Amino acid sequence: MVLILISSGREFNNIIPSLSLFAIAGYRLLPSLQQIFFSSSRIRFISEHLDSLYQDLNNLKIDHETSSIKNKISIKKSINLENIFFCYPNNKNAVLKNINLAIPVSSKIGIVGTTGSGKTTLVDLIIGLLEPTQGTLSVDKNIIDNSNKRSWQKNIGYVPQNVYLSDRSIVENIAFGINIEQINQKEVEQAAISANLHDFIIEELPEKYNTIIGERGVRLSGGQRQRIGVARALYQKPKILILDEATSALDNSTEKKIMECINNLEYSTTVIMIAHRLTTVKECDIIFLLEKGEIKAKGTFEELNKSNKIFQTFTNNIN
Repeated sequence: MVLILISSGREFNNIIPSLSLFAIAGYRLLPSLQQIFFSSSRIRFISEHLDSLYQDLNNLKIDHETSSIKNKISIKKSINLENIFFCYPNNKNAVLKNINLAIPVSSKIGIVGTTGSGKTTLVDLIIGLLEPTQGTLSVDKNIIDNSNKRSWQKNIGYVPQNVYLSDRSIVENIAFGINIEQINQKEVEQAAISANLHDFIIEELPEKYNTIIGERGVRLSGGQRQRIGVARALYQKPKILILDEATSALDNSTEKKIMECINNLEYSTTVIMIAHRLTTVKECDIIFLLEKGEIKAKGTFEELNKSNKIFQTFTNNIN
């Protein structure tokens, strides 16, 4: 650039301001150029995986008969897991061993245990995301398999620890995945009322249910995001509500509000809760204690706290 400017007949003193401008501009552009380089490197790194994923999705065979099922499997008595063993592929060690339990309809069930005890794997088996290596999952006397798995899953509402929220309105996040023209506003509001969220939406948000909440719900607090997750699960009117450590990242006050809305649900809803905080499962009808993939004890909070040494240690460590 210096040579070009000099050859054009400009004096060196007049060249310095132009050189300074380009130097400063280059300095300011450097972080952006580094970001572009980083992004291009990452795209090249993941492109092979994306190609593989695309091929898998392209070759996916959808069972249209199964996917079109609208009826839910009716649940009248209980959900039963009998002689369940589960091993992940290429791993000989069983994550779950000889699991036998019955979950009565309309009950509140707590599943507790240390990290790695198999709590989430057990729930994944109940949901039907995983298939047992050995044993059966049945509803009343109907064994759940590939032929009726989708019908079974239509009964289930699931609230994870980290709820995904899109940069859209509250109503679209509660009725997530449904075309806006097909959303039932009354049912959205009813779900919000059950999740103890309706008053906040009406009283504090400028556009009520049409308020845009930002990417991943950045305009809301952690408790409000989690209550949208609960409302989303309840919008589908599930017979079974599963909370997978849904309150573990919240403060005690916010957790208390969410647990109040869970405990006030319709009597017909069966609730299954995985929890690290024992305050979350204190009101459960039955608590199952898992250790190293086995059910070591079951009972109410008071019964386990009085009679089971593992549960007492667990109580002392977590509370």
